Order: sequence, then C-alpha cells, then structure tokens
Amino acid sequence: MEEVAYLSAVVLAGVLAWAGLAKARSVHSTQASFEALGLMAPAALARIVPGVELAVAVGLVVAPAWAAPFALGLLVAFSVVLIRALRADTPVSCGCFGATATAPVSSIALVRNGLLALAAVVAMTATGPVRPSLDAVVAVSVAVLVAVVGLALGELGRTTGGLFRTGPLPVPPGGPST
Repeated sequence: MEEVAYLSAVVLAGVLAWAGLAKARSVHSTQASFEALGLMAPAALARIVPGVELAVAVGLVVAPAWAAPFALGLLVAFSVVLIRALRADTPVSCGCFGATATAPVSSIALVRNGLLALAAVVAMTATGPVRPSLDAVVAVSVAVLVAVVGLALGELGRTTGGLFRTGPLPVPPGGPST
C-alpha cells in the first residue's frame, strides 16, 4: 500500500505541476478566467495560485504525507469555485489548466477534482519516497487510465447529449460546420 500511496502522490504532483505551469505561462488568461469566475483579487491570485500548485507538487514528491493535506485543501477550494460557477449557470471556463482549458465549467470538472481528492487522501498514507514495485505501477496506471477514460466518456456524453444516442447527433447553433 505504501507504494500505491506514493505513486498516487506522484500522479497528483504531475497534475498540479501541469496546472501550475499552464497558469504561470499565461498569467493574463488565468487572470481573465479568475475574473470571470468572480474571484476576489484575480490579478494577485493569477500569480499566487500557480506558485502554490507548483510548491505542493514538489512537496508531494518529497514529503507526500505532509503535502497531501495541502493538495486536498486546494482541491476542495477549487471545487467550491466550480460549484459556485455551476450554480451561477453562466458558461465560464475554469482556467484549471491555464489557457488550454477553454471549455465551460461542468460537473465533469467536479468529478475530476473528486478523483484527484481521492488520490490526495491515499497519498496522505505515504511516509516518503519509495521505489515502487511493478505491481504498484501497473495498479496505479490502470486506475489512472480508467479515470481518464471515464472522464473523457463523461465529457463526450455531456457535449453530445448522451453516449448511446440512437438518433442523429444534435446540430450545433449556426448549423453544421463543413
């Protein structure tokens, strides 16, 4: 279990590092997303949040039991922002992964955060860096693959109106693109 816990921390560190770097590369886009989400001090947050994400990512690799609660706190805070955006019912991008995240906030982002929060809880049991066995690497890789495919299918179902539609696909506003 120790190996799985540490690998969970590493996976979570990778996601947070990706998100932090993407936000840091496009501070103006991040600030615009934060403004659209109605966050206070979006200019300051656009500079602080990426640094915090990167620091927690490093912490997850070096001292996972210490950093995992901070990662969980970040995910809870991000989820609260997503819930507020969903309740406002105005299409706005979360900017979760910087300028690359342009899709409007959806429940799929909350599910993603829930899965990442689960990884943070598992990572809390890691005592430190360990060399994982092949079995642990395979187990975590399969879990990540299942999560990614599940999220992708959820997003596909959300954007097309269902995964198992028997009728024609809905026509986007403005007609079909050719």
